[in-house]
Amino acid sequence: MKTKFNTMALVAAALMALTSAGFADDKKASVNDYDMKFIKEMASDGKAEVKVAELGVKKAERSNVKMLAERLVADHTALNNDLQALADKKNVDLSAIIAPSGAKEFQKLEGYSGKDFDDNFLKNIQSDHKSDISKMESAQKKVADADLKAFVDKALPGMRSHLDETQKLLGK
Repeated sequence: MKTKFNTMALVAAALMALTSAGFADDKKASVNDYDMKFIKEMASDGKAEVKVAELGVKKAERSNVKMLAERLVADHTALNNDLQALADKKNVDLSAIIAPSGAKEFQKLEGYSGKDFDDNFLKNIQSDHKSDISKMESAQKKVADADLKAFVDKALPGMRSHLDETQKLLGK
């Protein structure tokens, strides 16, 4: 009797494993490796951007820097939500954790106040936006997924606008 129970338990476990494996295949990402990597990288960058912008809202001394930070929070939160919806649609799992490089930049900015904060915040935003714009322009030529390309096409004008505004505030 005990052997029969063990055999039935093993068969049940095997069926569960096969069924789970089948479900795992159903959840496979529906984009190629480049597109998946790009989605994950943009999501990580976007989450870090919101955190840094929230810090800017709290710590900016100049009102125009604070207004930029508020715009960045709103715009990047919306972009992050759009990207999350796209990732869900394409079965791409996104990390809720900010990349270590983003956390490091945030911690560095936390140490500044007043004019030093404003200047370093703007330099950070400028650098991040230049990098993200470059990645997006490259992705426009390389992504295979039409929905992802549409996301990039929609996001780029706003990113360029953020960069332009940041450079004006830096006096460039």
